[in-house]
Amino acid sequence: MGHKRWRRASAILIVGPAVSATVLAAGPASAADGFTIDSTVQVAPTGMAAEPDQSRYWVVGGTAGRLSVHAVDASGRSQGATRSTDQVRDPEALAFHDRRLYVGDIGGQRSEVDVWRLITPVPGTVISHAERLRYRYPDGSHRAAAMFVTPTGRIHVVTTGANPGIYAAPDQLNGAAVLALKRVASAPVGVTDATSLADGRVVVRTASAVSTLDSASFAVSARGALPKQSNGAALTTTLSGTELLAAPAASKGAVVSLAIPGGAPAPSDFVTPSAAPTPQGQPAGAPALFSLTSGVGMVLASAAAAALIAAVIVVARR
Repeated sequence: MGHKRWRRASAILIVGPAVSATVLAAGPASAADGFTIDSTVQVAPTGMAAEPDQSRYWVVGGTAGRLSVHAVDASGRSQGATRSTDQVRDPEALAFHDRRLYVGDIGGQRSEVDVWRLITPVPGTVISHAERLRYRYPDGSHRAAAMFVTPTGRIHVVTTGANPGIYAAPDQLNGAAVLALKRVASAPVGVTDATSLADGRVVVRTASAVSTLDSASFAVSARGALPKQSNGAALTTTLSGTELLAAPAASKGAVVSLAIPGGAPAPSDFVTPSAAPTPQGQPAGAPALFSLTSGVGMVLASAAAAALIAAVIVVARR
């Protein structure tokens, strides 16, 4: 009889941790089948970036004028735009890293490029100025349409045309000076966008293929074909970081999902972001992952602790 009572108490002990583990493993809504960007966005994507913490994607079009980036949710519905009074020339690329959105104003033949950084951007708002990071090619002028930011936060620009290359920005960020880029590797011909993976590898897109580059040498390690209907320029990872999304050339086309050549990053390569306060007016989003220090995690941990205490009391009384 005592043995049966202990088994019932043991069952109570298991419930709390089991529920916690289930929620911790849950991610954002899947984009495995792709989606269509809301027609109200009216932007032909030249760059796209995933913001997993808020379960949304950012999109930019290569239009001169005021800096403007648009947010859509995991199903493509518009969440609004973030705009600033800054003037851009030809924004061609986006990257999201450490709650910061990087806008690559890098298009056209030029010797200097700008990267605009928005800290914790909020859809539907207008800001006075974004942070401007200015860079100069070390070897003359180039054309570029791709940019990526590594997991360590280092900005890279990928040029196209003759002798295409990958150029790394200095580790330090200084908006007051024009800093020199450094050529670190050759690039595939015709790259129109790039995105960084959690394990440090980089995936680049051309008109017909996607290629995975080694995290150290940036040499091509795997290659895959693009679907025929994906004739656009933009590329990003899904919110889970385990697949790719290829955006269309037109604002009303379908965003197509595809596998990462060479395989998705291992679960151990993903870093769990710490909880951050949501700015006033920002829509609440479901985080991709969270630690036990987050609000929901604390609730689950408290529930598990309460179940443990209750079980001990039951055993003691019986």
